Amino acid sequence: MPPPAQPTAPAEPAAPPPPPSYPEAKPETEEPAPRYEQLGKPEPEVEKGDWDPWEHAAPNMHRHDGFFLRLSIGLGGGILAGDDHTLPDVDEVGLGGIGFGTSIGIGGALVDNLILNADLFQATMFNPEVEVDGENLGSADDLDRELGVGEEFELGGIGIGVTYYIMPINLYLAGSIGIAQAVFEDGNGDREGSDVGFATNLMVGKEWWVGLDWGIGVAGQVMILRAEDDILGGVTGLAFNLMFSATYN
Repeated sequence: MPPPAQPTAPAEPAAPPPPPSYPEAKPETEEPAPRYEQLGKPEPEVEKGDWDPWEHAAPNMHRHDGFFLRLSIGLGGGILAGDDHTLPDVDEVGLGGIGFGTSIGIGGALVDNLILNADLFQATMFNPEVEVDGENLGSADDLDRELGVGEEFELGGIGIGVTYYIMPINLYLAGSIGIAQAVFEDGNGDREGSDVGFATNLMVGKEWWVGLDWGIGVAGQVMILRAEDDILGGVTGLAFNLMFSATYN
């Protein structure tokens, strides 16, 4: 009988495989920022205190485009002459005095700086002097309405026209044509008017920006009217005013 087998020692565990090798990491270095060349002519450096925001307006700022509204009021004077009086011994009657005028323009820009607008204009002269056939008869409040005059007279009309701005100086030229009437008012407040006739309103002005879309300035206005009157015959009116204007555009 063979001898019993001797117990064997347990096998040694296999050694773990070596860790994989990685390339040695390189130290991080900061890459230089890319450099871009400026296109076109470089802007001159701005010195402290030299920056003028009015010369570097934001987009759509200080432009004459879109909706347009101009309000004007001022002082001046006017004359009106009738050249075919109905009285047999009177040929010409003229009136002249001082007063005030107004103008309202509403419209929109066709292109930048060119506006198409409706125009309402008016001029009133208080207590005008009256001249009949070249002779000064004094103020209108001392005369009979038979001459076709009143204590004040008014030229007023409505028309359509254009306004053009010359930039960058912000100077504008405006003109409109339309219909108008001469109206006479006596001391009792009674008003009588001529027939509706032809009129034109002309303005030239200069404005300064006071906001994104608002400008204020001064303007000169000339109004011309031609109509027929039952007493004075054919009448020609002329008014001129120095005005303050405020414009939104």
